Amino acid sequence: MSRHASRRSLLGRLSLGTKLLLAPAVGMLCLFIVAGAAYLGLTQQQYTMSKISDVRFAHLQLTMEANTFLQEAQLGLAAMFSTDQEVNDPAVIKASGDELLSKIQSAVPTLDFLSKQQDLDPLERKTINATLESVRRYGAAVEEALAAAARRERVPVSPTLKPDSAFELLSWNLATLVSIERKLTTLAFAESARRSRQLALALGLMLLLSLGAAVLVTAVVTRHIRATVEAIREAASALASGDLSRRATVHGDDEVGQTAQAFNFLVNELSEKVSQLQVINRQLGAEMIEREAVERTLRESEERYRQLIEISPDAIMIERAGKITFVNRGALRLFGAASQEALLGLSLFELVSEESRELVKTSVRQASLAHAEPHPVEGMMTRLDNSKIDVEITQSVYQYGGEAAIQTIVHDITRHKHHEEQLRKLALHDALTGLPNRILLMDRLDHAIVQAERHQYPIFVLFIDIDRFKLINDSLGHDAGDDLLKAVAARMALCVRTGDTLARLGGDEFVVLLGDAFTEEVLEQLVRRILATVAEPMVLKQREVSVTCSIGYSAYPDDGKDAITLLKHADTAMYRAKTEGRNNIQRYASEMYNRVNERLGIEVQLRRALERGEFLLHYQPQVDLRSGRITGVEALLRWQHPELGLVPPLRFIAVAEDTRMIVPIGEWVIRTACRQARAWQDAGLAPITMSVNLSGQQLVRPELIGEVESALREAGLAPERLELELTETVSMSNPQRTVDILQKFREIGVKVAIDDFGTGYSNLAYLKLFPIQTLKLDRSFICEVGKDSASMVIIQGIIGIARGLQLKVVAEGVEEQEQLDTLVSYGCDAIQGYYFSRPLPHEQCAALLLQDSARRDSHFIRA
Repeated sequence: MSRHASRRSLLGRLSLGTKLLLAPAVGMLCLFIVAGAAYLGLTQQQYTMSKISDVRFAHLQLTMEANTFLQEAQLGLAAMFSTDQEVNDPAVIKASGDELLSKIQSAVPTLDFLSKQQDLDPLERKTINATLESVRRYGAAVEEALAAAARRERVPVSPTLKPDSAFELLSWNLATLVSIERKLTTLAFAESARRSRQLALALGLMLLLSLGAAVLVTAVVTRHIRATVEAIREAASALASGDLSRRATVHGDDEVGQTAQAFNFLVNELSEKVSQLQVINRQLGAEMIEREAVERTLRESEERYRQLIEISPDAIMIERAGKITFVNRGALRLFGAASQEALLGLSLFELVSEESRELVKTSVRQASLAHAEPHPVEGMMTRLDNSKIDVEITQSVYQYGGEAAIQTIVHDITRHKHHEEQLRKLALHDALTGLPNRILLMDRLDHAIVQAERHQYPIFVLFIDIDRFKLINDSLGHDAGDDLLKAVAARMALCVRTGDTLARLGGDEFVVLLGDAFTEEVLEQLVRRILATVAEPMVLKQREVSVTCSIGYSAYPDDGKDAITLLKHADTAMYRAKTEGRNNIQRYASEMYNRVNERLGIEVQLRRALERGEFLLHYQPQVDLRSGRITGVEALLRWQHPELGLVPPLRFIAVAEDTRMIVPIGEWVIRTACRQARAWQDAGLAPITMSVNLSGQQLVRPELIGEVESALREAGLAPERLELELTETVSMSNPQRTVDILQKFREIGVKVAIDDFGTGYSNLAYLKLFPIQTLKLDRSFICEVGKDSASMVIIQGIIGIARGLQLKVVAEGVEEQEQLDTLVSYGCDAIQGYYFSRPLPHEQCAALLLQDSARRDSHFIRA
C-alpha cells in the first residue's frame, strides 16, 4: 500500500507533459540500455575472447617457450655434464650455469602466472604446478652447481640434473600442457560462442522487457490521467445534479491533479456560495415570511384601524387645506349629519363654538410643532341642529397624500360633564335623598358660625332621628326603609326655609341648620311643624305606616362655638328626647352630657353582661278568670348589675335594641325560660304555659325557628307549653312574612300571642290570617277603666273581636278590683298584673305555683 501510494505520489508530482513524454522516453531509454548492453556484451565478449586468446596464446607461448627453454637447458646440461665426465670444469659450469639459471628464472614467473589463472581446470593447474616445481628444482640444482663451481670444486653431477629422466618428464609435461592449452583454447572459443548466443537472447529479453515497461508506464500514466478525468467527470455530474458534497479525487500535483484541485476549489467555492445563498435564502425566506406577516399585520391593522375608525363612537375627521375631506360614522352621529356630504367641505372652525375657537387654534399650533405630543383640549362644538355639546378635541398633524393634513378626534363628553357634576354633587350630597351630606353641612356650619360671630346673632342646630326606624327597616325591608327616608326628607324640606340647610348624616339621622333671624319662639314652631309633618301616615309597599321622630338641638354661642361641639351637643339632646319617650324635642343642657355618658356606659357594660351571667328572669303569673288558677307566667328580663344593682328594663332594653344586643339576649331568654318551665314540672308542679317576648329584630331572623326548636329540645319541654309574644307593631310591619313565621310556629306546636294589642297599627284582615292563640290587652286601656268610657268601649270591642276569632284574651296591668270586675263582666279570659302578683324570682314564683296548686277556687272567680 505504501509503495503504491509512493508510486502514485511520485507520478502525481510529475507534470502532464512529463507523463506524456515518459512512455516514449522510457521506451527509448530501454532501447538505449538494450543497445548499450548489447554493445557492452559484444565488446566484453570480444575482450574476453581476446583475453582468453591472449591468455591461451600466452599460455601456449609460455609453454612453448618453456619447452624450448627446457630443450635448450637440456642441451646446456648435456654440454655441462657430459656423461663421460665425472667432474666438470668449474669455469665451464659457471658460464653455462649462469645462462641456464637465467632461463630457468625467466620461466618461473611465467609458470607462476599460469598457475594463478582462475579459468584453469584442475588438470591444467596440477600440470603447471608440477612443471613449476620441476623448474624450481632444476633451478636449485643449477644454483648448487654454480655454487660449487664458484668454490672451484668439482661439481658432482646431481641426479636432478640428469637429462635423461628429468628432461623427459619435463618434456612430457610441457607437451601435455601444450595439448591441454590447445584444447582449452578450443573450449574457450566454444564457450565464447555459447555466451554470445546467451547474450543475444538476454538482449532480446531485455528489449521485450523494455517495450513492456514502456507499455506499462504508458498504461499507468493513461490510467492516472483517466482516473483524474473520471473523478472530475463524476464530480461534475454530481454537481450538475445538485450534489455539492462530491469532490474529484486528486491523484497528483500535475496539470490534471491541479485541474482536479481547481475543480474541487471551484466546487468548494460554489458550495460555500450555495451555503451562503441558502443562508441568504433562509434569511430572505424568513424576511419574506416576516414581511408577509408584517404586511398581513399592517393590512389587518389598517383594516382594524379602518373598522375602528368607522365603529368608533368618537368623531374622526381629516382636514386638508382648511377643508374637511374625511369623516367617519361617529362624526355623522355626533353632529347629527344625514350623510358625509353634509360635513365634507366644511371648515372645522365652522363646527367649533365661538367661545372655544381660540382653544382649537392653539391646539392646531401645538400639533404642528415637530415631535409634539397631541394634547386634548375641552371645548364646545355646535351640531348641525345648532345644539351645543361638550367635547374633548385631540388634533395631530401628519402627511396625507403628500400634503399636510390635520386629524381631529372629537369625543363627546357631555354625559361625562354631567357625571362630573353629579359626582361633585354626590361628594357633597346624600345619594339617597339628595340632601347635603356631613361634609357640606360642616362647611356651611363653619361658614354660618363665622357670619353669626361677625353679625352677633344666634344659630341653631337640630339633630333629628326617626323613632324605631330599624324595626321598620328590618320588617318591611331595606327598600321600604329607603322609601321612608326619602319621604321623611321631602316632608322636612317643606318645613325649612330656602336659606336653611337640611342635611342627612347617614342612616335615619338628619340635621337642620337654622341661620339668622331665628328666635326660640320661631324655632319652637318649626320643630312642632316638623314633628307633625313627619308623623303623618304614609304608604310603604301598599301599607299605611306612621313614624315619629325625636329632635334635639343646640344653639350658638350658648351651647358651643364650633361646628363639632354644636353637632355633638345636638346629638346629646336628641338622645335625651329618645329617653323621654320619643316624638318630642329637647334642648341641650349640660346635665344631659352625664346622661349620655351613662347610656354609653350601659351600652358598653351591656355587651359584657351576657358573658358574665348578669341577666336573670322574673316571672309574672297569668290567672285564668274562670278557674282562678295560674295557667301561665310571662318571663320578664332583669339585669343584676354588680354596681348598679337591679337595672329596670326601661334603662337597657332600648339600648339593647339599638345595638342589636337584643338578639343574643332574646335567645338566652328563650332557652332559660324553657329550662325553668321544665324544672318546675320536674319539681312536681302542674304544667303551665311559659310566655316569652320576641323583639322585631328576632322575628326577622331566619334562624329563629331553629333556635326555638333547639331550646325546646335541650330543655325537654313540650312545644305547646311555650308561648311567644310579639307586639302588634312588630307583627304588622310585614304581615305576609309574619304569617309565614307564625305558621311554622304552629306547625311545631308553639303558641303565639299578640302583645300590647290596640296600641299600634292593626289590620283585621291580616289578624284573622295570623295563626295565633292569644290577644293581650295593653295596660294603657286597663288603667282607664272607670275613667274613660272610650277606653272601655275599645276593651269591650277587642274582647268581642277575639271571641269572634276564637282567640284567648289576657289583660295586662290589672291592679284594682274595679278593673278586675269590669274585665270579668266583659268576658275576659285571663289577667296579669300587680293585683294578683308582681314579677317574682323563680324561687318565689315556684312557691306561688305550689300554693296555687293546693287551692281550687279564688275570691275573684267569675260567677
